[in-house]
Amino acid sequence: MASLNRNHDSARNAAAASRVRRRWAVACESLGVTEARQEAWWLLIEAGYGEAHRHYHTLVHIDAMLALASEHGDVLRDSVAVDLAIIFHDIVYDAVKGGGGRNERESAQRFVEFAEGCTGLPKDRVAKIVRWIALTWTHKCEDIDGDGRLFMDFDMAILGSGPVEYARYARNVRCEYAHVNWLFWRLGRSKFLVGSTSTKVFATARFAPLEVAARANARAEARQLLLELLAAGCTLVAGLVVGSRVMLSYL
Repeated sequence: MASLNRNHDSARNAAAASRVRRRWAVACESLGVTEARQEAWWLLIEAGYGEAHRHYHTLVHIDAMLALASEHGDVLRDSVAVDLAIIFHDIVYDAVKGGGGRNERESAQRFVEFAEGCTGLPKDRVAKIVRWIALTWTHKCEDIDGDGRLFMDFDMAILGSGPVEYARYARNVRCEYAHVNWLFWRLGRSKFLVGSTSTKVFATARFAPLEVAARANARAEARQLLLELLAAGCTLVAGLVVGSRVMLSYL
């Protein structure tokens, strides 16, 4: 069974990479990027998203966001900018040292490095994409345009997914934080889930229908984590009580 799951994941990753690469090529061609530069940057993108410590923040995630961009393309004013933001927004992802917005800032900087010399990316367009990427740290998007808000919702859409897809997401995120111990993971993750759903999850009317499911998914996961903490606490107390009685029996 484990072998079948690995094979399925490998096929899923390969299919996602193929679709993302095609989308990358289309964006580069629209910007007049040379084939050599396009290929060199694709190798960097593929390597970044293929790092061994990644389980959720992979090209499968990017592919899913690009699919949403296509689905909602009728209302995007700058679809190429949105595609570039999607492709670059998690190119740097370090679950150990990348907190506090560092991952997002470094991802934005990678995009700036790519944009240098691209005639189709004037400074104002670059600045817009950089801001979108940087804001994925908090997903606070009151002061950005409609394209930016949709980009944020594409990133958050997983929260409103069905039970099977959400469970896969939750498992994969846990794998990325395997370095965090059992206790601190449950405390930190439950706090994040409650905080992320304490206000509106989605910024646009297009994604408003997912609001209820997103809140339900996040709260159910948080509740399960807190119940596991409670059960562990009860077990610990019971063990201490039994241990105390055993010690007293020797007095």
